[in-house]
Amino acid sequence: MQNLNPQRKAFLDMVAWSEGTDNGRQKTRNHGYDVIVGGELFTDYSDHPRKLVTLNPKLKSTAAGRYQLLSRWWDSYRKQLGLKDFSPKS
Repeated sequence: MQNLNPQRKAFLDMVAWSEGTDNGRQKTRNHGYDVIVGGELFTDYSDHPRKLVTLNPKLKSTAAGRYQLLSRWWDSYRKQLGLKDFSPKS
């Protein structure tokens, strides 16, 4: 998280904590950047994992990463921001 002032870093840390990806209870090898909704971990950062997880009969999600980004938004963000992959640096 280079070029972030302390307030922005704190805000992003709060988002990760509230999403449950980097709160000390969720298993992670990379501060939550490797978490798929529901708690599974992934290792391939070449693209969004795009895994549809059924959380209950009425709720399915593709949320992934430290900030639990949905796959339906990832392609737009990737294009607009010129991101090469789904890695923490991106």
